Amino acid sequence: MSELYKQLAEDGNKCGDTRYCTVIATAVVFDKSYEDANDYLKLHAKRPHRSGPSWENFEKAIRKLAIAKGYNYKSYTRNEIRTMAIGKTMTVGNCLRYLNPKKRYVIGVRGHALSYKDGKIQDWTSGRRHRINKIFEVEVPEDDRGVEVEIPHTGKSFFNTLKAL
Repeated sequence: MSELYKQLAEDGNKCGDTRYCTVIATAVVFDKSYEDANDYLKLHAKRPHRSGPSWENFEKAIRKLAIAKGYNYKSYTRNEIRTMAIGKTMTVGNCLRYLNPKKRYVIGVRGHALSYKDGKIQDWTSGRRHRINKIFEVEVPEDDRGVEVEIPHTGKSFFNTLKAL
């Protein structure tokens, strides 16, 4: 487990939250705090307290956030994932062979979401044989990595502005 994942999981536990895998995956991929990612998913993915959102709502929220930040976004189905893995079954344990280390991914396995960033799985499932069912690819421009987005002239944070939309 990475230190980033451990810190975000600790933040979730401090909030008294459970089933926060989608929150952690969003926070890792978009370089946000646990609280910001949780607030965003509650608003845009209809995430109930102590539960995860539906995959459909989660995908819509991830797509909306990627587009709003100017990132390239692509969703892969199970068949496209099999093609990407050269006809084999892609799992959390072997996906490092197939995914681009310069891109970020939100990965879906049955009943769980995890993230891939900087060539590493950012989750407790790292190295496991869970079959990957869904991949959301987020490509962050080189000049935007690690930069906090502020909305000009308003001083509001990015997430507060999205809440107003």
